[in-house]
Amino acid sequence: MANVWDRQRNEDGELEPIKWYSRFETYRLLGANRSLLATYNADRRDRAREGSTSTPRSWTKNAEAWHWQERAELWDETILQEARQADADRREEWKARERDMANKLLDRALDMLKFPLAEVTRTGENGQTTIIMPVDWKAGDVNRYAEIASKLARLADDMANVRTEVKIDAVDREIEAELARLAGLVQAGDVGEAEGETDAGPAGDSAD
Repeated sequence: MANVWDRQRNEDGELEPIKWYSRFETYRLLGANRSLLATYNADRRDRAREGSTSTPRSWTKNAEAWHWQERAELWDETILQEARQADADRREEWKARERDMANKLLDRALDMLKFPLAEVTRTGENGQTTIIMPVDWKAGDVNRYAEIASKLARLADDMANVRTEVKIDAVDREIEAELARLAGLVQAGDVGEAEGETDAGPAGDSAD
């Protein structure tokens, strides 16, 4: 089905004269502030004629007969809808990227909690000694990763992002519990199961 701003036929099946369709195209492309007089004067300039302060009756008659205003306004609406859809698509793309980044940052924060802050030496029942080396991160690093993850998640979900602390309850509880557990294990010298002679964490992998 042809668009209403394409060349039309009238009720008698007669095709819109190319001269008037060309003039309609000029009218349409003038934008939302278009006017019949501005279109007429543009046509005069193309023919090296001076501008006019009035529009000839033939122009008014043909503009009405071929529904210039209605067709141009439908064109405007279509362009606006396309722009809105393109903007919505861009927003959804950014939301997906923000969610993905939030998940990666949160995973990084939780991975950091798996490694101790101080060197831990453990001797098993078989006399084998396991040394778990410390990693280069601080509790504040975890908080920063989780805070950024929280902000990205809120942005992706169009939530108000006015707090400066990590406020996702589940994340808070998990981080606090893990920090407390690790602190107790470090003091007791009992961190994790031995998996070999040494088990080194991701040294140097900090938020700074």
